[in-house]
Amino acid sequence: MQKFDIGLPRDWVMENIEAEVDEMLVNGGYEEYCCLLELCCELDRGLMIKFAKRALDSSDEDIKDAGADFLSR
Repeated sequence: MQKFDIGLPRDWVMENIEAEVDEMLVNGGYEEYCCLLELCCELDRGLMIKFAKRALDSSDEDIKDAGADFLSR
């Protein structure tokens, strides 16, 4: 698993990431979901679970698969 070092204070990231991820996923596809789920997985498992469950509700089968994959980790 790749480790992320984004050079920002963790507290600031945790306060702001959910709204940013929400915005990015409004029109996001499979690749956006996978990248953001990977980032959330590194930052906070609970946040990753939240967005993976959201992926399961998608009408796009690839996005559903991404959500299921991350939930199985």
